[in-house]
Amino acid sequence: MRNPDRWIAAAGGFVSLATLLSLWFSGVWHLGTRLGTVEATIDGAEQRLEARIDGVEQRLEAGLDAVKQRLDGVDRRLDDVNGRLDGVEVRLLSIEETLRERSAVSGPGGP
Repeated sequence: MRNPDRWIAAAGGFVSLATLLSLWFSGVWHLGTRLGTVEATIDGAEQRLEARIDGVEQRLEAGLDAVKQRLDGVDRRLDDVNGRLDGVEVRLLSIEETLRERSAVSGPGGP
């Protein structure tokens, strides 16, 4: 050992390098752990979001079915109203024809 200062400096450099490598590996391990945690969090959030979307789709489908049923009811009511209006029209035409017949029998001057 001719120059102990060089050996001490080399040993110090080796310890520093080992410390740096240890810290680096520790950081990489910690980062990997954190990434795994983040990935699990994202997966959980994705599953919750999909569940919410499914719930919204089901509610929309149920609402759409309810609207269709109401429209069917409205359509039936409109058909009923149209039938009644047809009956009123027939009665009005009958009254009009009766009035014409009476007017023709009584003549232009009336009875």
